[in-house]
Amino acid sequence: MRKSYLLTIFSTLTLLLSGCEATQSVMLTSLEPAPVLLSKEITRIGIIDESITLKKEEFRNKLDELVSIKDDELQKQWKDAAISGLYGELLKDQRFDTILMLDNSENISQGIQNAISGIPWESIKQLCDRYRIDAIFSLAYYDTNTQISVKKTSMEELDLLRMKVKVTAQEVTLETLIENGWRIYDPYAKEIIDELTFSDQIISSAKETTSFRALDAMYDRKDSIIEKSRTTGSSYGLRLQPYNKQIEREYYIKGTPNFEKAAQLIAEEKWSEASALWQLETINQNPKIQAKACFNMAVYMEITNDIPAAMEWVLKSLTYDDTKKSTVYLAALKYRSEQNFIAEQQLINAVSLNK
Repeated sequence: MRKSYLLTIFSTLTLLLSGCEATQSVMLTSLEPAPVLLSKEITRIGIIDESITLKKEEFRNKLDELVSIKDDELQKQWKDAAISGLYGELLKDQRFDTILMLDNSENISQGIQNAISGIPWESIKQLCDRYRIDAIFSLAYYDTNTQISVKKTSMEELDLLRMKVKVTAQEVTLETLIENGWRIYDPYAKEIIDELTFSDQIISSAKETTSFRALDAMYDRKDSIIEKSRTTGSSYGLRLQPYNKQIEREYYIKGTPNFEKAAQLIAEEKWSEASALWQLETINQNPKIQAKACFNMAVYMEITNDIPAAMEWVLKSLTYDDTKKSTVYLAALKYRSEQNFIAEQQLINAVSLNK
């Protein structure tokens, strides 16, 4: 009986303590440096398609063969869309004086080996000298792989008397994996500045009386792949720019009535009023409560983008209660401060180059 009583007390204390440690999350937006850094000397660039088209040679059936033939015919449009997306994004970047579309009629990327290792540096240097450019952006790889599934079903159609009748049908689904890779060549340092591959999937489905009619009914598949390809090209161009990243932070919602009231205010997006209640608890007689209040004030300051003040509040939190949570948060704030500085310098440099 006594053992059961002690177990009940222990369980209750555990719940109370875990309740005091209860937190909620908030999402913040942090400015991050551009993933790709280019030298200030790179102001004239070229774009080339070095990808090679690998044609499928074995087919499971006539439908598979027809899809492959259509995809081969459309692949140039899809690749052009990807390059167009990159070109459009680079055109917005005013650090570049010239952006040239280079013709690969000489087929400088021949075979699988070059597709993997890239264009030979001698060819890169010749292109840059010929067109007086400082770097080359390349669509290094582009491929689509389509899986076909067919299932029997039924559908309604009009008979000769214009009456709806149910007939047997075929539902065809095409799952197309789109992969495209990009490179940036620096001809003088003989360095691939960046290399990245995107993977996306487009699923198209249609139902018709035959599988071939169902395939013809997928009117939007071509345009969907074009749009997806254009988006990936644009996304690659954005790697030259600082970007906003979502980060998660936690704050305490338990400990005193003021913490609970503050949580209710935050639910109403009243962060300023909530921070006023937290500040009252920074002089609480309990050091652990003081630490949590200071921690929450740090989160509030970070929300207002005052990172130095946020770090000061975390340091105060550590003086009252040296917790792992506060130590980790301080390290995160220092890292964010460093990243913000780099990103802001990139933006300043971009502005100065435009003048």
